[in-house]
Amino acid sequence: MVRDLLEKILARAGFNVLLAANGEEALSAAFAHDGQIALVIADIVMPRMSGRELVERLRIIRPEARALYISGYSPAVIARHGLADSRVPLLEKPFTPETVVRTVRQVLATPGQTT
Repeated sequence: MVRDLLEKILARAGFNVLLAANGEEALSAAFAHDGQIALVIADIVMPRMSGRELVERLRIIRPEARALYISGYSPAVIARHGLADSRVPLLEKPFTPETVVRTVRQVLATPGQTT
């Protein structure tokens, strides 16, 4: 599963990872977590809640959190259907571990990405 693969990639790169099976679970985990949440990685299409909705709702309780979308859909399809906030970077599937780590580091290093 993509979620488990991302956890392994990011943990090996030294990141602490909280996992959630869907948007509702992610919001609950974010609310319950005492530490900082620097980044949320959300698939654009998820069960129970879209990635865009998750990011918008998460930023209410964690305004400092940056976001990164992942998707198997092309950027053109995503834009055409308004599935994502264009200010949030997109990592297209399939991706390599190196691309994931590089993209996460870039997002975390980019000032002012939060909305």
